[in-house]
This record gives sequence, C-alpha cells and structure tokens, in this order.
Amino acid sequence: MTRQTKLLKYLRKRYREDPKRFITQEEICRDIDEYELDLSPRSHNRCISIWKDVQLINSDPDVHSVIYYKNNCCKIATKKEAWICADRILKAGCAQMKRYWNIIDKARMEGQMKLETREDLQNLLERV
Repeated sequence: MTRQTKLLKYLRKRYREDPKRFITQEEICRDIDEYELDLSPRSHNRCISIWKDVQLINSDPDVHSVIYYKNNCCKIATKKEAWICADRILKAGCAQMKRYWNIIDKARMEGQMKLETREDLQNLLERV
C-alpha cells in the first residue's frame, strides 16, 4: 500500500468519526510511520511530504475524494470545501497568467526585444 493510499484511508476513517474535524500534521505523523515531522524553527510546513501527497491525491482523477488542506491541517472535503479548493487553484492560476502577460507586455515595449519565438521567451525568462 502506498503512502498516499494510507493517508487517504486514514483521513476517510477520521472523517467518518467526525466530518468537521481537521487532522493536524502531528496526528498524521504519529499515526502513519512513513511521515516525519520537521521540527526546525525555520520550517513553515511541518511535513512537506503530507502536502505533496495531498496534491497528488487531489490531482488523481481516479480518487473521488478531495482533501481540504488548511493551516497545516487536512480533512476530507465536503462539497462546499471542494469548491473552495478549486477556487484557490483558479486564483493561483490567474495570478500566474497575469505575471506571464506582464512579462510578454514588458518584452514588447519600445526599446526592448520583440518576442518572435518560444525560444525568445525562454531566453527572456532565464534573464529575469
């Protein structure tokens, strides 16, 4: 059984016990051996592997659950929380597109290079 499968089963079990309760990273690390806490004071995320596994699970079209991740805690999402997760991804994507078009606009400005190809854009991004 993969680490992601163990996490999903664990969260589903905890969801059945109390659907509203968020599970902390500390609890997950205590109950699933494959996860380890990073107790470094410089760490803003106590267990990055949990966050990565949540991203993998949420990206997998074969998994019919969405994991709601908030403030280093997570739980199986309700329908409303799943929409919140989707909105967060959309907002992040829009912000990236804004940055993309700002770079394109700056590159097209008077006195700067004109982008002709994808290679020109790659060269520009490497310099920025």
